[in-house]
Amino acid sequence: MKPRAKSRHLKFTWWEQDGSTHFWAVQAKRNGAGLGIVRWFPDWHCYTFYPHEETVFSDECLRDIADFCEARTDEYRKA
Repeated sequence: MKPRAKSRHLKFTWWEQDGSTHFWAVQAKRNGAGLGIVRWFPDWHCYTFYPHEETVFSDECLRDIADFCEARTDEYRKA
């Protein structure tokens, strides 16, 4: 399956930088609710999603998050 260029329901916003890795806030486009963050997970050597408590995601949103993490990991490894 080809990754989507943009998410219909989620907004990924660069949040802060810690050393050489980046953090992104994940929010709902509809109401701006914070859903979690994407950040580097050193044990797995990739960007991963850290959801906030009591959040629920559809299969489409989970694919968008996975695609975003994969793209950021690829960019990091190429740099």
